[in-house]
Amino acid sequence: MAGLQPNHDPAVQEALQWLKDNGCNSCASDQPSDPRQTKRFIPAQAVRKHFDYTRLTTIIKALRPTCQLFQCQQVAGRIVREGYHLVFCILLRINKAPHIETFLRHDLSDKILPVDQRPHGFPDSVSFEDFRDKQWPFCAYKLFAGMVKSISSEKIIAIVSRTELAKGDGSTIYKIQVHPEYDGLQDDETSVSSHLPHTYVLKAYDGAEAQKHHDAEVEAYDKIHSGGLPIESLLRYYGTYTYDGKYYVILEYADVGTLEDFLRETPKPTRGEHIIAIWRGAFDLVEAVYRVHMQHGWHQDIDMENILVRSKPGVSPYSWSMKLADYGRSHFKDPDITSIVMADYDTFGTKTYGAPECYRSDRFSQTTRLQVPQGVDIWSLGCIWSELAVWIVKGYDGLQAYRKRRRAATDELGLQNPGCFHNGEAVLPCIQEVHNGLRWDYMSDEDYVTGKIWQGLIEQMLHSKGNERPHSRELRQEITKRLSEAEARLTPTARIHKGADIPQAIIRSHSRARTVPNISEQDVTAEQRRRYTSAAVVPSVYYDGHSYLMQSPRQSFDQPEGSGDPSFIGRNRISGHTQPVLEEEDDLGVGPSTPQRSATLPRAGYTYPPSQRSFVNSATMRSQVSPVGRGQSRELPWQRDSTLPGSSHRDMTERGSHDGTGSHNREDTSPGNRSCSDTQNLSLTDRAPSHRNKPVLELLSAFYWMSEKRRGIRTARLPYGAELKGLLRGRDHLFIIDDSTSMYSSRAELCALFELLAYIVEEDDPDGVEVLCTNTGVSLKEIDSSKLARHINSIEWDGRTNLENRLVRVLGGYGEQLEARGSQPKDPITPLTVYVLTDGVWQGGGEPEVPIMKLVYTLAGLGLDRKQVGVQFIVFGENAAGWQHLEQVDDMQKAYGLPLDIVDTERANGNVWKMLRGAIDPVFDD
Repeated sequence: MAGLQPNHDPAVQEALQWLKDNGCNSCASDQPSDPRQTKRFIPAQAVRKHFDYTRLTTIIKALRPTCQLFQCQQVAGRIVREGYHLVFCILLRINKAPHIETFLRHDLSDKILPVDQRPHGFPDSVSFEDFRDKQWPFCAYKLFAGMVKSISSEKIIAIVSRTELAKGDGSTIYKIQVHPEYDGLQDDETSVSSHLPHTYVLKAYDGAEAQKHHDAEVEAYDKIHSGGLPIESLLRYYGTYTYDGKYYVILEYADVGTLEDFLRETPKPTRGEHIIAIWRGAFDLVEAVYRVHMQHGWHQDIDMENILVRSKPGVSPYSWSMKLADYGRSHFKDPDITSIVMADYDTFGTKTYGAPECYRSDRFSQTTRLQVPQGVDIWSLGCIWSELAVWIVKGYDGLQAYRKRRRAATDELGLQNPGCFHNGEAVLPCIQEVHNGLRWDYMSDEDYVTGKIWQGLIEQMLHSKGNERPHSRELRQEITKRLSEAEARLTPTARIHKGADIPQAIIRSHSRARTVPNISEQDVTAEQRRRYTSAAVVPSVYYDGHSYLMQSPRQSFDQPEGSGDPSFIGRNRISGHTQPVLEEEDDLGVGPSTPQRSATLPRAGYTYPPSQRSFVNSATMRSQVSPVGRGQSRELPWQRDSTLPGSSHRDMTERGSHDGTGSHNREDTSPGNRSCSDTQNLSLTDRAPSHRNKPVLELLSAFYWMSEKRRGIRTARLPYGAELKGLLRGRDHLFIIDDSTSMYSSRAELCALFELLAYIVEEDDPDGVEVLCTNTGVSLKEIDSSKLARHINSIEWDGRTNLENRLVRVLGGYGEQLEARGSQPKDPITPLTVYVLTDGVWQGGGEPEVPIMKLVYTLAGLGLDRKQVGVQFIVFGENAAGWQHLEQVDDMQKAYGLPLDIVDTERANGNVWKMLRGAIDPVFDD
């Protein structure tokens, strides 16, 4: 029989005190007036960490002073090994810790918690009811995605903070934080950026119609989110539950607030790229409206307060996610196949941004539900865009003046909805007058969007007849076209590669990826400062949160040599070749007359005239230079003496920025065209690059090379082509294309990158490059990469991907061929590289590790190395869970102790040579 718990013992006292001090307050419901009644929970991981084997042995020895030490150690070992930590702590709390052996005998471990009924055969001597009632602090409720639960009031929800954001008619909005251990809300499909970890919005419904309002909004979220994968402009819906007599919905937290808050607190944008970023976020709202309409629904409450803004850290200060929220007035109906026009009774939604057909001019209509088309949402969105256009040009004061002018117009007409955009039947004349004024009087020189927003877009969205307004699907196509045109006119990289046929998707990808260091004045020597200050004023570029001035490398080619020429700023001391210079503007926007901080742009991959091929290795730069705060200084690679440790002639130059033999141009090895490293007989094979200083080929440089090759420019050279293409020759090159729904948003970037990679390797695969689509099963093989590119551009992006099935087909079949031939066949199997273009979101199930591991053991058994076959994952998009999964696949050798590493991963906007060689060359496999 177990004895009494010795609470006087120091070990037991320490344990009880720790349990008292390490509880967390639950903020899941209204806090009681008496703080002592606040519900508290103790995180399970903290309990398991604190009550380790040594501490448990000491406590159990105190509980059973007559037992031998080894007996106490046995009990402690079972608690740790089999997971009885929480059970033991509950017993400590109720002064029944000596009964732990009873729970051990009946296998009542932490897994059974929370427990409701006394287990069969459990002795009456143990107060099971007391244990059950006191278990809840150790059984905190875990929230999970898609939950629809009624949670009993005795359970404790692990919400650790709750702040009221807004209170409306029948509901209250809170910002909450969930304890990380009990946060299961974000899965692979709903993961969001990590700068707001475990932070959500909790909407609580109250009042007589709480259940009605709750059920209507939950139904709307269910319908909208069942229409496909999550999209950026839809506020994420995580689940719903009832607790303590209230109804709750868990939503995504938008940290900036409403669109009205954003416009009031944010200065108007002046730079072209910032203006495009704002419009991109606003145009994304069409996707949300489209999703509602495709589910045969109406939102009917689109206004400034129901569009929320979430920040995007690490990008342009004007890149925000705008999200359509508050579906309390939305409504849906079953489609009528006999009706041409979708219509439903309206729900008395927004008035200021409401369409004319929703206007109620008399007392009778104010109490009558009117039938309205889905075009009422298009009208409201057009009103939002109209106000946004005014704000972009005139700022918030100008927006307020615009609203005041509309209000004066509606007051003069005697309308019931002051400040709306119509006169009861059609758009107010002052609306077009304001937009015309924006075009002629106030437009920024870098604004290629706002001036065209009225004609053909807002003008049509504010059509007097709802059924004549453009469908959300048509709007998607039109705004995509307008943004592409604006970016083409603005993109700084287009100035660098003037005339090159580079896909806009790749230019955007490259711009997101580039990082230019912020360099202080202290970083340059007196001689360099003298030369830098002679810089001519050059075009502006925006990178990495800073604005810079940029000199085109194409211009520098034609400049005559001379130390006094401004074009010779940033000259490479080894090759004497000019580097483009970036000059950061003053923080206050002061022009070139103020002191400038200069930096040389890394020159990775640019092609020079034959006599000037050497250039600074950007991989070396990136490994040694990182952005720092203002006033901090550090040595830059091109300022370092080449004799210092870690620096070499090879680190600073590239010898042979040319392609290999075959259908593409060969290297001109005439004496006049040899670089200094050529004359010293230094080849890449003589001095193989280290993992740190591997050759880098950036996307824009590769596309520029491909564009010149296709235009027949004989001097076009692929950087490092002669040295690095050798391993690609005589191989089979197979591309697996992830054509699932989640890849739809990356389709343009994927198609462009595939065309580039296939063009580079097409001459190296004699029987043609092969393509296999994961979802549709399309299989193609062509010698001409352009034909393959046309096929890829026409495929459907739909469904879910099971990558394992495709890899089993490819790798399994290849492994069988190897086994049939043996390790030294007379007719060896052609080496193979498999390129998997994906975002890592494989919702169709399956794990790629299985077929890869099987092939690795086949290779090892035959004595073959990684050059025989490689699997290169090229990752698109920004899905954190997908990238993490691919990193795990990349680390398979370490994780499973495999004899070979045949897998590599690289982002789609990364190093092209790593994409081509990473899986078969350890130099490129980080």
